[in-house]
Amino acid sequence: MVNWFKGLLLKLFELPMPPADERDLALAQKLRDELSTIEARGCSSRENVTDTWLEFSSELRRHADAGDPREFLQWPVVRKSMFVSNPRYVAEELRWLRRLPDWESRWKPALRESPIGRPRPYPRYPRSSGNLIHHAYSLARFETFGDIRVDALGMVYEFGGGYGSMARLFRQLGFAGQYLIQDLPAFSAMQRFYLGSLGYLSAESNTMECVSDFESVDEKLGSWRDAAPKLFLATWSLSESPVVVRELVPERLSAFDFLLIAFQHRFEDLDNLEYFNSWGDALAGQFDVKIEELRHLPGNSYFFASKKQPEDSCSG
Repeated sequence: MVNWFKGLLLKLFELPMPPADERDLALAQKLRDELSTIEARGCSSRENVTDTWLEFSSELRRHADAGDPREFLQWPVVRKSMFVSNPRYVAEELRWLRRLPDWESRWKPALRESPIGRPRPYPRYPRSSGNLIHHAYSLARFETFGDIRVDALGMVYEFGGGYGSMARLFRQLGFAGQYLIQDLPAFSAMQRFYLGSLGYLSAESNTMECVSDFESVDEKLGSWRDAAPKLFLATWSLSESPVVVRELVPERLSAFDFLLIAFQHRFEDLDNLEYFNSWGDALAGQFDVKIEELRHLPGNSYFFASKKQPEDSCSG
Protein backbone atom coordinates (compact mmCIF):
# COMPACT_ATOMS: atom_id res chain seq x y z
CA MET A 1 0.00 0.00 0.00
CA VAL A 2 2.81 2.40 0.92
CA ASN A 3 4.73 1.68 -2.30
CA TRP A 4 1.55 2.13 -4.35
CA PHE A 5 0.88 5.51 -2.72
CA LYS A 6 4.51 6.63 -3.20
CA GLY A 7 4.32 5.63 -6.88
CA LEU A 8 1.14 7.70 -7.29
CA LEU A 9 2.77 10.76 -5.70
CA LEU A 10 5.81 10.47 -7.96
CA LYS A 11 3.52 10.24 -10.99
CA LEU A 12 1.85 13.48 -9.92
CA PHE A 13 5.25 15.21 -9.72
CA GLU A 14 6.44 14.03 -13.14
CA LEU A 15 6.95 16.86 -15.60
CA PRO A 16 4.52 16.69 -18.53
CA MET A 17 6.09 15.74 -21.83
CA PRO A 18 5.34 18.35 -24.51
CA PRO A 19 4.01 17.10 -27.85
CA ALA A 20 6.73 15.96 -30.24
CA ASP A 21 7.63 18.45 -32.94
CA GLU A 22 9.54 17.88 -36.19
CA ARG A 23 12.92 18.20 -34.47
CA ASP A 24 11.92 15.64 -31.82
CA LEU A 25 10.80 13.19 -34.48
CA ALA A 26 14.00 13.68 -36.47
CA LEU A 27 16.19 13.13 -33.38
CA ALA A 28 14.24 9.99 -32.48
CA GLN A 29 14.67 8.55 -35.95
CA LYS A 30 18.37 9.42 -35.95
CA LEU A 31 18.76 7.55 -32.65
CA ARG A 32 17.01 4.48 -34.07
CA ASP A 33 19.21 4.55 -37.16
CA GLU A 34 22.40 4.93 -35.11
CA LEU A 35 21.49 2.09 -32.73
CA SER A 36 20.65 -0.19 -35.66
CA THR A 37 24.00 0.57 -37.32
CA ILE A 38 25.90 0.04 -34.04
CA GLU A 39 24.23 -3.33 -33.46
CA ALA A 40 24.90 -4.50 -37.01
CA ARG A 41 28.53 -3.42 -36.79
CA GLY A 42 28.98 -5.22 -33.48
CA CYS A 43 27.42 -8.44 -34.73
CA SER A 44 29.69 -8.48 -37.77
CA SER A 45 32.86 -7.75 -35.76
CA ARG A 46 32.58 -9.74 -32.54
CA GLU A 47 36.28 -9.89 -31.73
CA ASN A 48 36.17 -6.50 -29.94
CA VAL A 49 32.61 -6.74 -28.60
CA THR A 50 31.42 -8.61 -25.49
CA ASP A 51 28.13 -10.50 -25.39
CA THR A 52 26.96 -8.15 -22.61
CA TRP A 53 27.65 -5.12 -24.80
CA LEU A 54 25.84 -6.67 -27.77
CA GLU A 55 22.79 -7.45 -25.64
CA PHE A 56 22.78 -3.94 -24.18
CA SER A 57 22.87 -2.38 -27.67
CA SER A 58 20.17 -4.74 -28.92
CA GLU A 59 17.88 -3.97 -25.98
CA LEU A 60 18.30 -0.23 -26.50
CA ARG A 61 17.43 -0.62 -30.17
CA ARG A 62 14.33 -2.69 -29.37
CA HIS A 63 13.03 -0.07 -26.96
CA ALA A 64 13.77 2.78 -29.38
CA ASP A 65 12.00 0.98 -32.23
CA ALA A 66 8.95 0.09 -30.14
CA GLY A 67 8.36 3.31 -28.20
CA ASP A 68 9.04 7.00 -27.77
CA PRO A 69 12.77 7.63 -27.17
CA ARG A 70 11.79 10.74 -25.22
CA GLU A 71 10.79 8.32 -22.43
CA PHE A 72 14.10 6.42 -22.47
CA LEU A 73 14.71 6.82 -18.72
CA GLN A 74 11.78 4.46 -18.15
CA TRP A 75 13.46 1.68 -20.13
CA PRO A 76 14.78 -1.08 -17.80
CA VAL A 77 18.11 -1.31 -19.66
CA VAL A 78 18.72 2.41 -19.04
CA ARG A 79 17.51 2.44 -15.44
CA LYS A 80 19.96 -0.26 -14.41
CA SER A 81 22.97 1.20 -16.23
CA MET A 82 22.69 5.01 -16.41
CA PHE A 83 20.25 6.39 -13.85
CA VAL A 84 20.60 6.81 -10.07
CA SER A 85 17.02 6.66 -8.80
CA ASN A 86 16.29 7.28 -5.13
CA PRO A 87 18.91 5.53 -2.95
CA ARG A 88 19.30 6.63 0.65
CA TYR A 89 22.63 8.39 0.10
CA VAL A 90 20.98 11.01 -2.14
CA ALA A 91 19.21 12.44 0.93
CA GLU A 92 22.56 13.18 2.57
CA GLU A 93 23.89 14.74 -0.64
CA LEU A 94 20.84 16.98 -0.94
CA ARG A 95 21.21 18.10 2.70
CA TRP A 96 24.85 18.98 2.02
CA LEU A 97 23.97 20.95 -1.10
CA ARG A 98 21.23 22.89 0.68
CA ARG A 99 23.76 24.10 3.26
CA LEU A 100 25.88 25.77 0.58
CA PRO A 101 25.83 29.60 0.75
CA ASP A 102 24.85 29.84 -2.93
CA TRP A 103 22.16 27.14 -2.79
CA GLU A 104 19.28 29.52 -3.51
CA SER A 105 21.02 31.58 -6.18
CA ARG A 106 22.90 28.85 -8.02
CA TRP A 107 22.42 25.20 -7.14
CA LYS A 108 18.66 25.26 -6.68
CA PRO A 109 17.97 26.62 -10.20
CA ALA A 110 20.53 24.21 -11.71
CA LEU A 111 18.78 21.20 -10.14
CA ARG A 112 15.54 21.72 -12.04
CA GLU A 113 14.88 18.56 -14.05
CA SER A 114 13.89 18.33 -17.70
CA PRO A 115 10.94 16.20 -18.84
CA ILE A 116 13.10 14.65 -21.58
CA GLY A 117 13.53 10.97 -20.78
CA ARG A 118 10.70 11.03 -18.18
CA PRO A 119 13.05 10.96 -15.16
CA ARG A 120 11.58 9.78 -11.87
CA PRO A 121 11.28 12.73 -9.43
CA TYR A 122 13.17 12.55 -6.16
CA PRO A 123 10.47 12.22 -3.42
CA ARG A 124 12.17 14.64 -1.00
CA TYR A 125 12.75 17.23 -3.71
CA PRO A 126 10.35 16.53 -6.59
CA ARG A 127 11.55 19.37 -8.81
CA SER A 128 14.73 17.32 -9.35
CA SER A 129 15.83 13.68 -9.61
CA GLY A 130 18.17 11.52 -7.57
CA ASN A 131 20.49 11.33 -10.57
CA LEU A 132 20.79 15.09 -10.98
CA ILE A 133 21.29 15.65 -7.25
CA HIS A 134 24.03 13.00 -7.21
CA HIS A 135 25.84 14.73 -10.09
CA ALA A 136 25.51 18.14 -8.43
CA TYR A 137 27.03 16.82 -5.21
CA SER A 138 30.14 15.60 -7.06
CA LEU A 139 30.60 18.94 -8.81
CA ALA A 140 30.12 20.91 -5.61
CA ARG A 141 32.68 18.75 -3.84
CA PHE A 142 35.11 19.34 -6.72
CA GLU A 143 34.59 23.10 -6.50
CA THR A 144 35.41 22.97 -2.78
CA PHE A 145 38.63 21.07 -3.48
CA GLY A 146 39.78 23.01 -6.54
CA ASP A 147 38.65 26.45 -5.33
CA ILE A 148 37.15 27.05 -8.76
CA ARG A 149 33.61 27.16 -10.07
CA VAL A 150 32.76 24.93 -13.01
CA ASP A 151 31.59 27.95 -15.02
CA ALA A 152 35.17 29.26 -14.86
CA LEU A 153 36.47 26.20 -16.74
CA GLY A 154 37.27 26.41 -20.42
CA MET A 155 37.06 22.72 -21.35
CA VAL A 156 35.79 19.43 -19.90
CA TYR A 157 36.66 15.93 -21.09
CA GLU A 158 34.21 13.47 -19.53
CA PHE A 159 35.14 9.81 -19.76
CA GLY A 160 31.87 7.88 -19.65
CA GLY A 161 28.93 10.29 -19.74
CA GLY A 162 25.87 8.12 -19.13
CA TYR A 163 23.05 9.66 -21.15
CA GLY A 164 24.44 13.20 -20.93
CA SER A 165 23.00 14.37 -17.60
CA MET A 166 26.32 15.64 -16.22
CA ALA A 167 26.99 17.66 -19.38
CA ARG A 168 23.50 19.14 -19.05
CA LEU A 169 24.23 20.13 -15.43
CA PHE A 170 27.43 21.93 -16.47
CA ARG A 171 25.40 24.06 -18.89
CA GLN A 172 22.75 24.73 -16.23
CA LEU A 173 25.53 25.94 -13.92
CA GLY A 174 26.66 28.47 -16.52
CA PHE A 175 29.55 26.57 -18.12
CA ALA A 176 30.00 27.91 -21.65
CA GLY A 177 33.22 26.19 -22.72
CA GLN A 178 34.04 23.13 -24.80
CA TYR A 179 32.61 19.80 -23.58
CA LEU A 180 33.78 16.42 -24.83
CA ILE A 181 32.21 13.08 -23.83
CA GLN A 182 33.87 9.77 -24.67
CA ASP A 183 31.78 6.64 -24.28
CA LEU A 184 30.78 3.37 -25.90
CA PRO A 185 28.94 3.86 -29.22
CA ALA A 186 25.39 3.18 -27.96
CA PHE A 187 25.89 5.53 -25.01
CA SER A 188 27.21 8.20 -27.40
CA ALA A 189 24.05 7.78 -29.50
CA MET A 190 21.89 8.27 -26.41
CA GLN A 191 23.91 11.36 -25.43
CA ARG A 192 23.49 12.89 -28.87
CA PHE A 193 19.74 12.29 -28.66
CA TYR A 194 19.35 13.69 -25.12
CA LEU A 195 21.63 16.71 -25.48
CA GLY A 196 20.22 17.41 -28.94
CA SER A 197 16.70 17.37 -27.48
CA LEU A 198 17.78 19.98 -24.94
CA GLY A 199 19.32 22.15 -27.66
CA TYR A 200 22.95 21.70 -26.55
CA LEU A 201 23.97 19.87 -29.72
CA SER A 202 23.22 21.57 -32.99
CA ALA A 203 24.69 22.15 -36.43
CA GLU A 204 25.33 25.77 -35.45
CA SER A 205 27.44 24.92 -32.39
CA ASN A 206 30.64 22.91 -32.05
CA THR A 207 31.12 23.36 -28.31
CA MET A 208 29.87 19.88 -27.34
CA GLU A 209 30.90 16.57 -28.88
CA CYS A 210 30.12 12.89 -28.13
CA VAL A 211 32.76 10.45 -29.43
CA SER A 212 33.69 6.79 -28.91
CA ASP A 213 37.40 6.43 -29.71
CA PHE A 214 40.67 7.87 -28.51
CA GLU A 215 41.61 9.12 -31.98
CA SER A 216 38.61 11.46 -31.91
CA VAL A 217 39.47 12.47 -28.34
CA ASP A 218 42.99 13.43 -29.38
CA GLU A 219 41.68 15.38 -32.37
CA LYS A 220 39.33 17.40 -30.16
CA LEU A 221 41.91 17.94 -27.45
CA GLY A 222 44.23 19.27 -30.14
CA SER A 223 41.67 21.64 -31.66
CA TRP A 224 40.57 22.84 -28.19
CA ARG A 225 44.08 23.11 -26.73
CA ASP A 226 43.74 26.86 -26.11
CA ALA A 227 40.62 26.41 -23.95
CA ALA A 228 41.62 26.70 -20.28
CA PRO A 229 41.41 25.73 -17.50
CA LYS A 230 40.72 22.08 -18.38
CA LEU A 231 39.01 19.39 -16.32
CA PHE A 232 39.21 15.62 -16.77
CA LEU A 233 36.05 14.05 -15.35
CA ALA A 234 35.16 10.38 -14.76
CA THR A 235 32.49 9.58 -12.16
CA TRP A 236 32.25 5.82 -11.60
CA SER A 237 33.10 5.12 -15.25
CA LEU A 238 36.87 4.76 -15.36
CA SER A 239 36.80 2.36 -12.40
CA GLU A 240 34.36 0.09 -14.30
CA SER A 241 36.46 0.03 -17.46
CA PRO A 242 38.85 -2.77 -18.41
CA VAL A 243 42.42 -2.04 -17.35
CA VAL A 244 43.54 -2.14 -20.98
CA VAL A 245 41.19 0.81 -21.67
CA ARG A 246 41.88 2.88 -18.56
CA GLU A 247 45.64 2.61 -19.12
CA LEU A 248 45.18 4.73 -22.25
CA VAL A 249 44.05 7.69 -20.15
CA PRO A 250 47.11 8.76 -18.04
CA GLU A 251 49.20 9.83 -21.02
CA ARG A 252 46.55 12.43 -21.82
CA LEU A 253 46.19 13.87 -18.32
CA SER A 254 49.16 16.24 -18.49
CA ALA A 255 47.04 18.53 -20.68
CA PHE A 256 44.58 19.09 -17.81
CA ASP A 257 44.56 21.49 -14.89
CA PHE A 258 42.10 19.53 -12.72
CA LEU A 259 41.00 15.92 -12.33
CA LEU A 260 37.77 14.65 -10.79
CA ILE A 261 37.43 10.87 -10.62
CA ALA A 262 34.90 8.99 -8.51
CA PHE A 263 35.38 5.27 -8.04
CA GLN A 264 34.19 2.23 -6.11
CA HIS A 265 36.94 0.53 -4.13
CA ARG A 266 36.34 -2.85 -5.71
CA PHE A 267 34.97 -3.72 -9.14
CA GLU A 268 34.72 -7.40 -9.98
CA ASP A 269 38.15 -8.77 -8.94
CA LEU A 270 40.05 -5.46 -9.18
CA ASP A 271 41.19 -3.46 -6.15
CA ASN A 272 40.44 0.06 -7.41
CA LEU A 273 41.59 1.72 -4.20
CA GLU A 274 45.08 0.33 -4.69
CA TYR A 275 44.90 1.08 -8.40
CA PHE A 276 44.03 4.77 -8.03
CA ASN A 277 46.47 5.21 -5.16
CA SER A 278 49.15 4.15 -7.64
CA TRP A 279 47.82 6.81 -10.05
CA GLY A 280 48.17 9.37 -7.27
CA ASP A 281 51.79 8.39 -6.72
CA ALA A 282 52.53 8.55 -10.46
CA LEU A 283 50.91 11.98 -10.85
CA ALA A 284 52.34 13.53 -7.68
CA GLY A 285 55.09 15.30 -9.59
CA GLN A 286 52.58 17.25 -11.68
CA PHE A 287 49.48 17.43 -9.48
CA ASP A 288 48.41 17.97 -5.91
CA VAL A 289 46.34 14.84 -5.32
CA LYS A 290 43.73 14.05 -2.68
CA ILE A 291 41.85 10.75 -2.38
CA GLU A 292 38.85 11.18 -0.10
CA GLU A 293 36.41 8.46 0.94
CA LEU A 294 32.69 9.22 0.74
CA ARG A 295 31.59 8.69 4.33
CA HIS A 296 27.91 8.53 3.36
CA LEU A 297 28.69 6.03 0.57
CA PRO A 298 31.13 3.48 2.08
CA GLY A 299 33.40 1.71 -0.36
CA ASN A 300 33.62 4.70 -2.71
CA SER A 301 36.08 7.58 -2.98
CA TYR A 302 36.84 10.76 -4.88
CA PHE A 303 40.19 11.30 -6.58
CA PHE A 304 40.79 15.04 -6.78
CA ALA A 305 43.83 16.59 -8.42
CA SER A 306 44.95 20.09 -9.35
CA LYS A 307 48.03 20.92 -11.39
CA LYS A 308 50.95 22.30 -9.42
CA GLN A 309 51.90 25.84 -10.25
CA PRO A 310 55.55 26.48 -11.20
CA GLU A 311 57.44 27.97 -8.31
CA ASP A 312 58.41 31.58 -8.76
CA SER A 313 62.14 31.99 -9.09
CA CYS A 314 64.12 35.15 -8.50
CA SER A 315 67.78 35.92 -8.50
CA GLY A 316 69.86 38.12 -6.34
